[in-house]
Amino acid sequence: MRGSVRGLIADLVEGVCQRSAGRAAAWTAGLTACAVAAATPVFAEWLDVRWRTPLHATPDEFRPRQVAAPLVAKDGTLAWFATARGLVALDPRDGQERWRQPSKEPMVGQPVVADLPTEGTAAAWGPTLYAATLGGRLYAFNPTTGAPRWSDPVYLDAAVQSGLAADSRFVFASAAPAMLLAMDRGTGKPAWRWSTLVDRDYVIEGQGAPTVHGGVLYAGTATGKLVALSARDGALLWDATLELKDRSPYGDVDSTPVVIAGARDAVVVATSQSGGLCALATDDGHLLWRYPGEGFGQPTVVPGGILVASALGELHLVDWKGRRRAARKLAEPIAGAITPIGEGLGLVPSERGLDVVRLSELRPLLRLSSETGFQAPAVVAGTMVLAVSNHGVALGLRVQPGGGLHADWR
Repeated sequence: MRGSVRGLIADLVEGVCQRSAGRAAAWTAGLTACAVAAATPVFAEWLDVRWRTPLHATPDEFRPRQVAAPLVAKDGTLAWFATARGLVALDPRDGQERWRQPSKEPMVGQPVVADLPTEGTAAAWGPTLYAATLGGRLYAFNPTTGAPRWSDPVYLDAAVQSGLAADSRFVFASAAPAMLLAMDRGTGKPAWRWSTLVDRDYVIEGQGAPTVHGGVLYAGTATGKLVALSARDGALLWDATLELKDRSPYGDVDSTPVVIAGARDAVVVATSQSGGLCALATDDGHLLWRYPGEGFGQPTVVPGGILVASALGELHLVDWKGRRRAARKLAEPIAGAITPIGEGLGLVPSERGLDVVRLSELRPLLRLSSETGFQAPAVVAGTMVLAVSNHGVALGLRVQPGGGLHADWR
């Protein structure tokens, strides 16, 4: 490993997510919480469902599952939910609906709010909320009122099933198969398109979104690679193979890349089907280290390292050099990314509910059980944790402290 990477590790900022929330209330129908037997009284926490808001008037078994995490405004006053029937804005504090924009096609990826200085038409708009549908239509809204910026959505002629990213000029999307698009923020028209050939019949396309950082767009592809493109014109800067081709018949990289920036260098981390968790140098894409594993999901940066889970229900905490700090097998398969919800705590979605774990030893503390389960990652909104069940019910949760939560949550 290069000295610059060692310098990066020394410069990485800890204390990424020291947020949590406050006191208990009545449980809602169909949801029960139970303390895991391993939890001792001194470490016992309690999940508290403060509000429960269905995002659809009636559940629909034939609609896609809720896989997109809510997006929360910087000031914490609004949360936007991309659903199988459109976009819904709620107040995170009480779950009250603020506005709704229906769509004929499912929105399965997380939207993005762009508020950076822009050129052209979008410069006069202020912050704009962008969302895309599975049928390849791009929408732009006023994030506060839900008023459309365009008279009609822009048709992209590509299936968008992941979250979006944005910089000062463009909105970026991953599309199937192995395609990346950049759209003008003012008009929505495609500015450039990059794609690569997928030489097999069967492709697993996940919900991995592109990441833009320092004028570079990073994204995983169905060819088993992580690519770095110029955000300005889509020129390929480098690509790196993450998959171990002799171990996986599919070879997809479906996670959203995470860029960890230090004072002297930067590292991008991502996972693949058989290649495990990989860390690469952002300047040329060479592999810094690989943490082996099968079926890893979205990596999450937490104090002291990187947290990653497998579909088999395994949790792994990896340090900045790719060494295991802790690992544990949970009782249920893990369906989505882990969310840090307080000082030393994480919220793990699964097919049976939500688990609270202590990150230092990955010890489960309790579970909020649900018949429908959770796949979308939860998010922290001030003193509230927002989660969405697979059937599109939004929950506002709090955690009663009892074992080391941040003082603001007491």
